[in-house]
Amino acid sequence: MREEKHSQVDLGEVTLHWTEVGQGPPLLLLHGLNDSHRTWREIWPRLRGRRVLMLDLPGHGLSSRPDAPYTLDWNAAQVARFIEHLDLRSLDLVGHSYGGGVAQWLLLKSRHRIRRLALLSSGGLGHEVYPWLRLASIPFVIEAFGQHFMAPIAGFAMSRATTSDARAEIALLASYLRQPGSARAFSRTVRDVIRWRGQTRSIFDRIEEVDELPPMRLFWGTRDTILPIAQGTALAALLENCELIRFEGRGHFVQWEEPQLFHHALLRAAQALEQDEPTRRSERLRQTCQSAIAGEDSLAQVDHDRRSRRGERHGRRKCISAETVERTLEAEDHPGPCLMSDVQHTPPSGHEAQRRRLDEGTVNGRGPGGGMPLSRNEARRLSQLIAITRPPK
Repeated sequence: MREEKHSQVDLGEVTLHWTEVGQGPPLLLLHGLNDSHRTWREIWPRLRGRRVLMLDLPGHGLSSRPDAPYTLDWNAAQVARFIEHLDLRSLDLVGHSYGGGVAQWLLLKSRHRIRRLALLSSGGLGHEVYPWLRLASIPFVIEAFGQHFMAPIAGFAMSRATTSDARAEIALLASYLRQPGSARAFSRTVRDVIRWRGQTRSIFDRIEEVDELPPMRLFWGTRDTILPIAQGTALAALLENCELIRFEGRGHFVQWEEPQLFHHALLRAAQALEQDEPTRRSERLRQTCQSAIAGEDSLAQVDHDRRSRRGERHGRRKCISAETVERTLEAEDHPGPCLMSDVQHTPPSGHEAQRRRLDEGTVNGRGPGGGMPLSRNEARRLSQLIAITRPPK
């Protein structure tokens, strides 16, 4: 049986701990707030033919807890330095919750190294967030007085956010959170991305700085109480070539609750993404994005208007049940060797190509980016998304 190798690296500002297993193309997994590399404990044994790296973000797990800003930009900068230190290239990236926000921010730091992106119940895609996290954003309260209460409060919140029995893992996480500096790291991290009105950071506020977007997929539990699935559904509806895979009756920690199903969903997404190319944006689109920042459209209204125009059938195609994914893989008798494996595909033709495109939930045969510049309508929708994801004034 394979075993994880524990390592750490001193980057000057912080010492990062990670575990890794396997050989092959690199796959980096990023956890969420108050979590650790252990969140992927049921996932990595299923990953074959890959070099899987599970990082503890600064202030989390077995990484150090320095007196640092812990902003989203700072955290992403440390992960980017980690990627450069290991010289990881053609990297596939999976981010959960806050780790999804860090993964998105890495597009500003290390886009040339990122091949594909998978976001699981990701932060940074809307304003709504768990009420307790809004309270945690009150300046200096948790940082000054919260260290003693970090473990029990976080344990309670995480137990409410999952539908599985993970008491042993929550107890282990509590031991990490008892380390000095945990409350400071948590407080500063939350204050940078959340205010009393909700989330305040979004990659789409700075999308003009990204030359191209990697192929991506979204994954979400329908009973997520931390970050509602409506945020992923709305993004999938707004972007022409974005697909959401939902996990019925599951909460925020799908990787704990349905590890096999989550792996199958990632495998299916990898097969579809293998045929996709990055979205290359023109200067015209860049200017359109910048000029749209002052817009006042609401996400719900934009989503409603699009569904009215395109119909519910298209909307359903963009949101696929994970159980459907599993049945599809079983019907195809797919061996499922690893996550995001480098599968070689023979380009389909005729009616078979159209059937596959419909099954993958793409539009007009194009995956995310589709290997061509965005159309005028796609540019308008992306511009609307940028405008509505800015923090409320």
